[in-house]
Order: sequence, then C-alpha cells, then structure tokens
Amino acid sequence: MGNVLLHLEEGERLDINCTQLLNNELVLLGAEEGLYSMSLEKPGRSSPRALPGIDRAFQLDIISDLNLLIMIAGKDRQLCSVELKQIMSRARQTNSVVPLNPLASQAIEKITNCHLFAVGQCEGNYYICAATPNSILLLRYNAGIGTFCTRKEIETSEPCNCIHFNNSHVIYGTGKFYTLDIKQHTVKEFLDSKDPSLAFAVFGASQLNIFPIAVLDVTSRGSNSEEFLLCFNEFGVFVNSAGRHSRQKPLMWSRLPLAFAYSEPFLFVTHFNSIDVCEIPLSNAENPSRYAHKFLEIRNPRVLGPAVSSGAVYLASTLQEQVEMLCFQGTSALASVFQFQPEDDDDNMSIISELSRLSSPSRRSSPALARSPSWSPGTAKVKSLREGSLKKSSSFRTVMPLREENM
Repeated sequence: MGNVLLHLEEGERLDINCTQLLNNELVLLGAEEGLYSMSLEKPGRSSPRALPGIDRAFQLDIISDLNLLIMIAGKDRQLCSVELKQIMSRARQTNSVVPLNPLASQAIEKITNCHLFAVGQCEGNYYICAATPNSILLLRYNAGIGTFCTRKEIETSEPCNCIHFNNSHVIYGTGKFYTLDIKQHTVKEFLDSKDPSLAFAVFGASQLNIFPIAVLDVTSRGSNSEEFLLCFNEFGVFVNSAGRHSRQKPLMWSRLPLAFAYSEPFLFVTHFNSIDVCEIPLSNAENPSRYAHKFLEIRNPRVLGPAVSSGAVYLASTLQEQVEMLCFQGTSALASVFQFQPEDDDDNMSIISELSRLSSPSRRSSPALARSPSWSPGTAKVKSLREGSLKKSSSFRTVMPLREENM
C-alpha cells in the first residue's frame, strides 16, 4: 500500500510534522528537531540531513516566483521566509562530511504563535493568509522592500482550522466557513443560507457542536467550475464557488476524523489508528455521489504532504521509538477492494436528518442544544491554542486491510 521512504529508530528518530517537495529528487522534512532535506532517488536507503539554522519546523510552502520558502518555525511558531536558493544549495550538498552554513530566515511582520497559513495569488500579487489563536491576517508581497506586509487583520472568537485561496477570495473555517474578499477585504459566510439543501449545514451544525476542519479544492481536471469539499467533524459537503451545493449527497465519516488531504482523485482521512481512502468521482460522472471507501489499519497516521506521484501523499507512522515515512498510493489502497456493499442510508444519514430538523425555520431561533459528543480534535485544539501550545494530531505505520464500505 505504501512504499517506505524512511525508517528511523531510537536515537535517529524524528518527529516529522510536514513535507515539501523541492523537485522530483529532493524533499524537505519539517520536524520538531528542525528542518531536514532528503533524497528521493533511493527510497528506503536515504537518510535525512539537517539544515542548520531552523530549530523547529511546523509547516512549509514554496513560492517559486519569489524564490522563497515560507514556513512556521521556532519555539515561538514564527511565520518566516528563507531564500529558496539557500535551501537548494544545502539540500544538493552530497558530501556529508562538509558542514553546512546555517540558514538565514527573515521574520514576516513579527507574527508569532502562528499555527496555520496558506499562500495564494490574485491579479499578479502574492498573498499569505496566516492564523493565530485570536486572528487571521492577510498579507501581500511588497516587491519594493522584498517582504510581505499586512493588509487586513480579522479577530476571531475561535482559532482557525483551515485556509484556502481561490481566484478572488480566501475561504477559511473557524466556527463556520467564511470568505474574505482579497481586494475589498470584506467577510461573509461561505455557505449559501438560501440553498435549502444546505440548511442542515448552515443552521443545524452550530446547534450540535459540528465545526469545520478542512476546505479542499476538488475541482475536476478540465472543468471550468470550481468545486470545494468542506469537511466538518461529522460530514463533508460539496459546494461551488458561490457556496451552493454541487452534489446531491454529503460525505459521511463513520469514525472521528483527525485530518484531511486530497490528491486527485483520492481523499485521505486520518483517524486514530486507521486511514480512510475515498475516491471522489468526477463532477460530471454518471453518479458523482457514489463514494468508494477503503479503511486501512495504520498506527498513528499523520499526513505530511503531497507526493511526487498523482493520487499519492506522504505519511508518517510512529510506533514507540520507531518512525516511518511512506509514499501512500490511493490506487493501491482501493485495488484490494473487490466488491462494495450498498450503504445503509438510514444509518449513515441519521445525523443529516437530525440537522435538517434542527434547521427548520421554527427551530432556528431556539437555543443551541447541549451535546456531549465523544472527544473531538477541534475542541482539544482550541484548548491547546488558548494555552499557547498547539497539540498535533496523531502521527503511521503497518498498513493492513481493515474494512470496506461504499457510501
């Protein structure tokens, strides 16, 4: 199911947070121990090499046109940048005996305690949207001074869980999904409250402690219309760029989701000790709401980032004092599924029915219902952010077929 790219034990063990491809031969590893580079030419036989100057690395992204690596790094979780040529020159150094010079990072607007960011482009300008426990900041690149400058800051009552740029807006999730107009800096709710098929998500979700976790661009290749999958802790809904539903049926999670990733055409959903691989049909398919699922048992899964191959992601698996990094192929996971059983609509859609009832006009003004759900990553994340230390979702290992479902 997954090719082992890296296996570390005991003293060599790294607590890997994320990955970022430099090219088809080199990948960066962001870890609690710092920033590392690793060759992909000899899977399973290459060792990561530390790039000095970065104490801890939590998230990485590249803006090639600006020759910049953007990251959240250091004990203060600072948003910063490093020239890409610095990274490349050190990552290509094959002589492990020769010491590497420390990387010189540049702080971006002195933003600290940052737990999430995304990069995007609008009308030729590059932007960063960064999240702290109490705010969301929109920054634009100023070529004159060679750095990003704050254009808009929005206070939030809850920490932001996800951010995504489309052509003209930033879509982000706190207690609800919102859009921020990049040019006008106006904010509004993303889901269309006038779409009756989304009433359960617009009005009912807030009454049952249902909250956003991820927003994913699932636009079909060759399509002229954008499509997004909005992932809540109980279900996922497909919508267009106007926030109106684009598919008849939502996606349901049969287990508590921790994190989501999408590599066309596969959705990867991590749980405590398993991963759900779901093939998303094309939007113009005969039955675009027939979702093929495969559950695989994996120890402490953590999605690190997209892989070189289409439909694949890099995953970390930790077990006691061992850690493995895998290239996980969605096609391989689903290849072992020989037959799908029809889903039990009455069972899987019960939460939707309850939400629809709560979202009826007569109930919308009622006080929020007290719900005592099982522990959710959202509530724990909010608590840890308020206390100043962000707890990560769990991290991946032995891949075993567990259960098949058709939803």
